[in-house]
Amino acid sequence: MSSERTWIIILSITCFFAGLAGGVVFAAGRFPQEELGPFAQYEKRMVDYFDLDEDRQRHLRYILEGFKEEIERLKEHNIHRLEDRLVNEGKKRHDLIGDWVIPENRREEFNRCSLGFPVETSPN
Repeated sequence: MSSERTWIIILSITCFFAGLAGGVVFAAGRFPQEELGPFAQYEKRMVDYFDLDEDRQRHLRYILEGFKEEIERLKEHNIHRLEDRLVNEGKKRHDLIGDWVIPENRREEFNRCSLGFPVETSPN
């Protein structure tokens, strides 16, 4: 293999990887990833289904963030021993969401959803 061929191959490989890196950087900036968390999909479904305004969305995020922190705190302990406390925390957050997030005229529907009863698609 001649010296020119070696340099052409090295230059080709370098250009390939530079283009690959540029494509990854460009794609990451153009298509930002959604913020993922343990309740991200739940929050999105609640917002879409109940057509929550910004104030109610803020309340929902605050409640879910507090629940996530409580779960993390409980993970530090023996979770099996604290299962009842975790269930109680879930019920407390459910009540907070019902009181502070869900519009009053849709609370019965929220309760049916949370109990697992089938519901129609959102009327909004």
